[in-house]
Amino acid sequence: MLEKILHSLISSIVGKIFIKDIKGLESLPKNGSYIISANHSSYLDHYIIMSIIKTHRNKPIYAMTKKESFNSLFWKKFHLAVGGIPVDRGEADTGTIKLIIKLLKQDGIVCIHPEGTRTPTGKMYAGKQGAVRIANMANVPIVPIGIIGSFDVLPKKIHRPRFKKVSINIGEPIKWEKSNDKGDINHIHTKLMNQLSTLSGNQNKDLIPLPTQKDEYIEEMVKTAHEYNERGIRQYPNDVMKPNQFHKRVLYISDQVLQEKPNNTKAIFEKARAVARIGINTGSSIGKIRALYKARALLFKSIKLDSTFGPNYYALGYLYLVLPAFFGGNVQKAIDYFQKANELESEVYIKIGFAKSLMKVNKLEQAKKVLLESLDIPTNSDVDSRRKLESLAMIMRMDPKFHLDDGIVKKCLQSQNRVLHS
Repeated sequence: MLEKILHSLISSIVGKIFIKDIKGLESLPKNGSYIISANHSSYLDHYIIMSIIKTHRNKPIYAMTKKESFNSLFWKKFHLAVGGIPVDRGEADTGTIKLIIKLLKQDGIVCIHPEGTRTPTGKMYAGKQGAVRIANMANVPIVPIGIIGSFDVLPKKIHRPRFKKVSINIGEPIKWEKSNDKGDINHIHTKLMNQLSTLSGNQNKDLIPLPTQKDEYIEEMVKTAHEYNERGIRQYPNDVMKPNQFHKRVLYISDQVLQEKPNNTKAIFEKARAVARIGINTGSSIGKIRALYKARALLFKSIKLDSTFGPNYYALGYLYLVLPAFFGGNVQKAIDYFQKANELESEVYIKIGFAKSLMKVNKLEQAKKVLLESLDIPTNSDVDSRRKLESLAMIMRMDPKFHLDDGIVKKCLQSQNRVLHS
């Protein structure tokens, strides 16, 4: 009785409040047992899938749940009532596997997240083969489901959900003849992860394992924060999120890093960038000024911790350039900070910022010299190639008689590594 009440109540609430749209409902088998395999970004994921199955197939669903969630009597009863199956994630839990196979043979539906744990960054990571192996043993298909947006509703270590909407993409069931060949299992697992990557809107096609060592884990989070800031600034055509969604993810990730490593300068820097960008994108003048002040304070803190990190000075130069003079904007300070950044690191984007600040005070020859220097920097990405084209366009606007030869064009377009983000 309790199970039916909870299933109906949770399915109704989650469906009405959090689910925006569902694509591919026709792919859900109407009869028989199967495994649902989904990316795992949030505590909410199981209840989203529960809502879909309850509403559109009127069946209960079971899900593998870490055994620590059953420690208290209340949560034990709750998780069992909503279909939780306790699993020991630290070792091969043969008892749980036998129970899942038994449920599948009784026409049950079981949800297994290949990643094994919630992503700390919103990105999808390489998964384990458990779902495929169990499906193979039980001789049932796997239905891949991509969940987009649940990370922004209720990410790891956050206890109050944000009232945002989630999109669901359901893929075609993956079926195969039962096999004991490891090659077949590997092939099906790769196919499953590729489908999940596409269905969940994941931008990283080459999935990597989530690092387990603390320092590597922190490094991965900071790297992802940088990627999100870049995507928020550039807005690539295939991105499924708006700029501020990327920057808000950076705030969450950087805060998680700073709880573990309060003096991580790169995390402070990425947080400052995100704060500034959110302020700039809001459209409110007061909100923009407040955000830029907060970002400036974070950058000063980061410089105090590491005075050799060039991007800090670049970001400060940018802030002083965009702040109105009445609120502390200062072109000369911007020039000084850009120059310091340029002395510390030879990057195309730093030289462009430096040149723009020089152009503000009509130092065109010096700006042109800096931009010409940017064309000689080795190009390591498509982003740098585009930046060099921007440098070239700025030079030609300043000097319409500038001679454009093949060598200069090659400097702009040559890319050693064809990658999406710098």
